[in-house]
Amino acid sequence: MVYTVALTPIAAIVIGAYANVAGLVVLLAVSAGFICGQAFLGLLPVRLRPLRPLSWSFLRLALTLLYVAGIVELGGGAAGPLVALFLPVVVAAAALGGIQAAVVGAVAAIIYLAPEFSRVGTTSELALRGMALAGVSVLLAVGTRQLVRTVERTSHHLRSAVETERRRSRQIAGMEEVSRLLVSSGQTADLLGSGPSPVNNLIGN
Repeated sequence: MVYTVALTPIAAIVIGAYANVAGLVVLLAVSAGFICGQAFLGLLPVRLRPLRPLSWSFLRLALTLLYVAGIVELGGGAAGPLVALFLPVVVAAAALGGIQAAVVGAVAAIIYLAPEFSRVGTTSELALRGMALAGVSVLLAVGTRQLVRTVERTSHHLRSAVETERRRSRQIAGMEEVSRLLVSSGQTADLLGSGPSPVNNLIGN
């Protein structure tokens, strides 16, 4: 939630630069509603959620996409600079999972390619920028997902190594405890000196 909420000051700076006071007021009101909604969804206990984890994540991502779409319109629409704010949403989706990355990345690519779809083959600056942003969104989705997988594998290896080290430490501690008990009870000499042991047999021979 914090990641997407951080988009609000960026949008406020851009809209404020246009001296759009009415748009700035609307942005603050919409942002307050979005932050409260995301906070409620994030703090809701898992047992009370009516959806499965995957569907729940899509619900929160859908709200974020709607929020970004709203502030993009306030900042000039597809021709404005705020259209780039869809990229952080793609990164957030990729961090959640592969399915989320594919769906949100595809949605962002379609939004960016909308100017090209309206006039196929156009070489306008808006269409070319949309094509570039669409490619970047796909690249971010794939790259972020690969990075997350690498971190997950590294974390798994670290947990396995820690568990192995703890198990060895427990074994060594158990052996030291047995040795301490034997020494404190005075049975070590008796065990070593009584009975036919391999050491005594070798000495006798």
